[in-house]
Amino acid sequence: MICIDKNCRISEEAAIKFAKSFYSMIFTQKKSVCKAFDIAVNELKMDKEKRINDESVKFKLLKKDKKCTCSPIKFEKHEQPPYPDILRQNENIIGRQKEAQ
Repeated sequence: MICIDKNCRISEEAAIKFAKSFYSMIFTQKKSVCKAFDIAVNELKMDKEKRINDESVKFKLLKKDKKCTCSPIKFEKHEQPPYPDILRQNENIIGRQKEAQ
């Protein structure tokens, strides 16, 4: 799980840059979650703007346990990630799908 401390604020620019890199690595480069996370954080660290560099330390990757393996996510050809069903089942979750309704 990727998270940010509840006392931290992330700029929209850094969040977008992180998300683009992270999801690109997972879905187009078939990287593991751990590797995609490391690459996305490193992209923030290497950004030419210091304010974006400073955001890189705010992203955290939480693993279920220390033995958690970080293998690439494998989706079947037409399989969809489970999150749309989770959003429909929980009215307390506010996300892009919920906002659009």
